[in-house]
Amino acid sequence: MEFSPKENTIDVYSKKYKRHDSYTIDVDLEKSTIDYGNLITSDNETTRNFSQPENFVVLECVDRPLERGHFSKRRIEQKRG
Repeated sequence: MEFSPKENTIDVYSKKYKRHDSYTIDVDLEKSTIDYGNLITSDNETTRNFSQPENFVVLECVDRPLERGHFSKRRIEQKRG
């Protein structure tokens, strides 16, 4: 995944998806958060932070289809055991 430093910020990296009207995902290293933008929702905030290693897998699973040109409004769901 190729995230670049976001302009006028510290420790925030951003990725724009040109195939999707520059839809953006931001990763804030200082706050340890992932902002999936307004079209991708999640059932709780734990998938939007660095608290679990699998959250990086979720980020990859969101990034890959966007990178390939596939997009629809998505919901990230976390199974509870």
